[in-house]
Amino acid sequence: MHVLETAVVMWTAQIKSVLKTDPESVLYQSVGEHPGPLEGLEFWVSKSANLKRIIQQLDSDKIKKERPALCASPSLRQLQRALGVGCGR
Repeated sequence: MHVLETAVVMWTAQIKSVLKTDPESVLYQSVGEHPGPLEGLEFWVSKSANLKRIIQQLDSDKIKKERPALCASPSLRQLQRALGVGCGR
């Protein structure tokens, strides 16, 4: 169970990191003062791909098999609330 909880903590950190990514700061760092619409589009495509990879991990057969054990863990309630999901959903 400890390994699963550690994985969930890592996913939580990944999700928070992706969601907190600010387009203005990323574009300014990579492009400079005047990013164009294509750079903005590239940012959102990248952000979407990052979230899809996390969802794929969470939706894997391995995690689905462990869902009952994960749902029984009180330490994972924070992730469920953050994602707006629950074990019964």
